[in-house]
Parts: sequence; structure tokens; C-alpha cells
Amino acid sequence: MNISEKDIFNFVFSPGKLSNEVKTYINNNIQDFEEEIHLFENIQSDLNRPVPDEIISQIEDRISNINGNKVIELYKTPTPAKTENRHLTLAAESEPGYNPNNISVDTFWDKNSNYMVKVINAAEEKKLIIFENGNSFIEDFTIKIYPSTKTFEHISNEEPVILDKNEKIEKIVITIH
Repeated sequence: MNISEKDIFNFVFSPGKLSNEVKTYINNNIQDFEEEIHLFENIQSDLNRPVPDEIISQIEDRISNINGNKVIELYKTPTPAKTENRHLTLAAESEPGYNPNNISVDTFWDKNSNYMVKVINAAEEKKLIIFENGNSFIEDFTIKIYPSTKTFEHISNEEPVILDKNEKIEKIVITIH
């Protein structure tokens, strides 16, 4: 009997598609097809394994790059807990309420920690400073602030984005063109 690669594929993935004659032949001569069956069983096992979030994110990034725009969502991170043995507290990590110059800083990260936005809350304005993990320049991008959905076009991350001091920020979406 002539057994094709498609028959071996169906033997592993869709045995119901094979005739009883072909199934019986493959079962009776399993040692002749052991390598091919093992290959398809490994593929089937891989297909049933969940895809890690990091891989999904990389795929999404590649698709968005193909489409021409890369969209990054950033969310506020909680203020870290104060440590007992630390002798220096940076302004960005100051306790709520400690504010000698009436300035506070909020930090926003994307889910993969590739992009960070520092929001400097001063008495007269808010400044958004955008960082990319590789310290590269980001050019020609749009920032959308939530919940207000206000949008700001920006040429480069070399200069901060200036917002009204009263602008509430829960989420930041950056679209790189």
C-alpha cells in the first residue's frame, strides 16, 4: 500500500479522515512510519502549548510595524514601598505628602516594560517625558491621554510633552507613525 505524508498527518491530527484500511495498515507497520509520526506528534504537542505573552507581544509589534503604526499602551505603576535601610530617596520615589517644591512624579509603563513615561506634576503644568528601553529616539508620534482622550502630536521624545496642570491621567497611548 502507498502511504503519503498527508496520510501520516491525518493519522496524527485527524484519524477520522482516514479509511479503516489505511489506519490498519499504518498501525500494523508503525515502525516504518515512526519518525514521521513522532514529528507530527511533536507538532501537535507544540500547537496545544500556550504561547507566552512575550511572544504574542513580539508578534503584535511586528504586525503593527507592517501596518505602519506602533501602538503602545502605558499604565500608571504604584509608588514603591519605602525601604528602611535606604539613605537616599529620589524625587520620583518620594512619599506622598513630601513635596518641598510642590512637585510629584508618576510613572507609566507598557506591559512589556519597553516604554516608560514619567509625568512630572508641577504647580504650573504637567510634563510627560517619554523613554524607550533602548534609549533610542522616538520620532513622529501621537500621545492620547485617558480618560479625557485628548490627543497631542509630537515630533520627538527629546522634548517633553506639556499638559495642563489639571489634566487627569489614568492611561497613556503612544502611536508611533
